[in-house]
Amino acid sequence: MYILHVTYNLKEGKLAEWLAALRVLQVAEKTRREAGNIEYAYYVPADGSNKVLLVELWENRDFQQAHLKSPHLAELAKVKEEFVESVDLKAYTAE
Repeated sequence: MYILHVTYNLKEGKLAEWLAALRVLQVAEKTRREAGNIEYAYYVPADGSNKVLLVELWENRDFQQAHLKSPHLAELAKVKEEFVESVDLKAYTAE
Protein backbone atom coordinates (compact mmCIF):
# COMPACT_ATOMS: atom_id res chain seq x y z
CA MET A 1 0.00 0.00 0.00
CA TYR A 2 1.17 3.53 -0.78
CA ILE A 3 0.04 6.24 1.65
CA LEU A 4 0.24 10.01 1.32
CA HIS A 5 -0.41 12.66 3.94
CA VAL A 6 -0.74 15.99 2.16
CA THR A 7 -1.07 19.11 4.32
CA TYR A 8 -2.40 22.14 2.49
CA ASN A 9 -1.36 25.35 4.24
CA LEU A 10 -4.02 27.74 3.04
CA LYS A 11 -3.85 31.47 2.57
CA GLU A 12 -5.43 33.41 5.42
CA GLY A 13 -9.22 33.35 5.31
CA LYS A 14 -9.42 30.94 2.35
CA LEU A 15 -10.54 27.74 4.12
CA ALA A 16 -14.25 27.96 3.27
CA GLU A 17 -13.54 28.90 -0.34
CA TRP A 18 -11.03 26.05 -0.72
CA LEU A 19 -13.50 23.51 0.62
CA ALA A 20 -16.19 24.88 -1.71
CA ALA A 21 -13.84 24.57 -4.69
CA LEU A 22 -13.09 20.95 -3.76
CA ARG A 23 -16.82 20.21 -3.69
CA VAL A 24 -17.46 21.90 -7.04
CA LEU A 25 -14.57 20.09 -8.73
CA GLN A 26 -15.59 16.79 -7.05
CA VAL A 27 -11.92 15.90 -6.66
CA ALA A 28 -12.47 13.35 -3.89
CA GLU A 29 -15.44 11.69 -5.56
CA LYS A 30 -13.65 11.35 -8.91
CA THR A 31 -10.43 10.11 -7.30
CA ARG A 32 -12.26 7.46 -5.28
CA ARG A 33 -13.45 5.97 -8.58
CA GLU A 34 -9.88 5.68 -9.94
CA ALA A 35 -8.22 2.30 -10.29
CA GLY A 36 -6.10 1.42 -7.28
CA ASN A 37 -7.58 4.01 -4.92
CA ILE A 38 -8.43 2.75 -1.44
CA GLU A 39 -9.11 6.05 0.35
CA TYR A 40 -9.05 9.73 -0.52
CA ALA A 41 -10.31 12.02 2.24
CA TYR A 42 -9.86 15.61 3.35
CA TYR A 43 -9.79 16.53 7.06
CA VAL A 44 -10.21 19.97 8.60
CA PRO A 45 -8.62 20.68 12.02
CA ALA A 46 -10.99 21.39 14.89
CA ASP A 47 -8.82 24.33 16.00
CA GLY A 48 -9.85 26.39 12.97
CA SER A 49 -6.33 26.68 11.55
CA ASN A 50 -5.78 27.31 7.86
CA LYS A 51 -4.65 23.75 7.21
CA VAL A 52 -6.37 20.86 5.51
CA LEU A 53 -5.04 17.31 5.65
CA LEU A 54 -5.56 15.01 2.68
CA VAL A 55 -5.08 11.29 3.32
CA GLU A 56 -4.57 9.14 0.23
CA LEU A 57 -4.30 5.35 0.25
CA TRP A 58 -3.41 3.53 -2.96
CA GLU A 59 -2.82 -0.11 -3.77
CA ASN A 60 0.66 0.93 -4.94
CA ARG A 61 2.68 3.95 -6.08
CA ASP A 62 2.00 3.29 -9.77
CA PHE A 63 -1.73 3.90 -9.28
CA GLN A 64 -0.99 7.14 -7.41
CA GLN A 65 1.34 8.31 -10.16
CA ALA A 66 -1.36 7.65 -12.77
CA HIS A 67 -3.72 9.75 -10.64
CA LEU A 68 -1.39 12.73 -11.08
CA LYS A 69 -2.26 12.71 -14.79
CA SER A 70 -6.03 12.74 -14.27
CA PRO A 71 -8.12 15.62 -15.68
CA HIS A 72 -9.64 16.46 -12.29
CA LEU A 73 -6.19 16.86 -10.75
CA ALA A 74 -5.26 19.25 -13.56
CA GLU A 75 -8.39 21.27 -12.73
CA LEU A 76 -7.39 21.31 -9.07
CA ALA A 77 -3.90 22.57 -9.93
CA LYS A 78 -5.44 25.60 -11.63
CA VAL A 79 -7.30 26.72 -8.49
CA LYS A 80 -4.61 25.84 -5.94
CA GLU A 81 -2.71 29.05 -6.63
CA GLU A 82 -5.66 31.09 -5.43
CA PHE A 83 -6.07 29.29 -2.11
CA VAL A 84 -2.89 27.42 -1.14
CA GLU A 85 0.19 29.03 0.40
CA SER A 86 2.27 25.84 0.57
CA VAL A 87 2.00 22.06 0.64
CA ASP A 88 3.74 19.54 2.90
CA LEU A 89 3.85 15.96 1.65
CA LYS A 90 4.71 12.77 3.52
CA ALA A 91 4.74 9.43 1.71
CA TYR A 92 4.76 5.97 3.29
CA THR A 93 4.66 2.39 2.12
CA ALA A 94 2.95 -0.35 4.10
CA GLU A 95 2.13 -4.01 3.65
